[in-house]
Amino acid sequence: MKKLILCIALVAAMVGCNEKKEKEETTTTATQEGIEDYPDNVDKYLLHSYLPQTVIPIDRGRVIADFSTWQDDNKSFIVLDAASKNRFYVDLDQVLISTSVKLADWLSKYDDYIVFSECYSLIEVRHKILQQSKDDFKAVTHFDNTGTYKNITYDQLKVELKKLSIKETDHYDSTIKISLGGSGVYVAEGKYEFLDGNFSIPLINAIIANHGLTNPKFCFGKARIDETDDVIFFKVLDDSGQFVGYYDFSHRPPLKML
Repeated sequence: MKKLILCIALVAAMVGCNEKKEKEETTTTATQEGIEDYPDNVDKYLLHSYLPQTVIPIDRGRVIADFSTWQDDNKSFIVLDAASKNRFYVDLDQVLISTSVKLADWLSKYDDYIVFSECYSLIEVRHKILQQSKDDFKAVTHFDNTGTYKNITYDQLKVELKKLSIKETDHYDSTIKISLGGSGVYVAEGKYEFLDGNFSIPLINAIIANHGLTNPKFCFGKARIDETDDVIFFKVLDDSGQFVGYYDFSHRPPLKML
């Protein structure tokens, strides 16, 4: 009788272990569902919190078609090869610290392959001055109450870009160089540099796309941001004159140049 009870106990224990194992396997599969081809050296469970930081999507098929060795040449920058989604995900922080290539040169060379529409939110938020940045927000709102903006509409900006032969489509070959003088906003072509007044075309396009704007107004002023000298920032008003946000230039951190 004791042997029979022991056998029953052993069987029950084995069944319980199998059920537990199956449950763990099911949980693991469910947790990792949709996370395909993720590199072993990056924690799979950090996917959603990791990618939005400095990582941009690259059109996998197009870049390989034009550069057969692209994956090998850029392997130290790739954090995710999502073949099933036709994407490489590249960490621009790794490009920035690389000694083999300059970030400006890399972006200029491969900007045709960046899927900009998938990183518009990232581009905008890296420039936006939020209330959480208390000193910066205080500086721009102080100008809002005491200073005089110099304005240009999006339609007017596009006229200036056309005169300068600067493409309106997303690219990093050139930037918009803004200077303020007299009562106007002066637009020139700039290089990809972390200098006051330099703004990228993808930033302008991101703000317009994210907020469904047609002909917003860009209002430029100067404020002491991040304890620097007074630098150019801008406020955006939508088509009906409603406030959209404040945005600073691209020196903090360097990748804000996006």
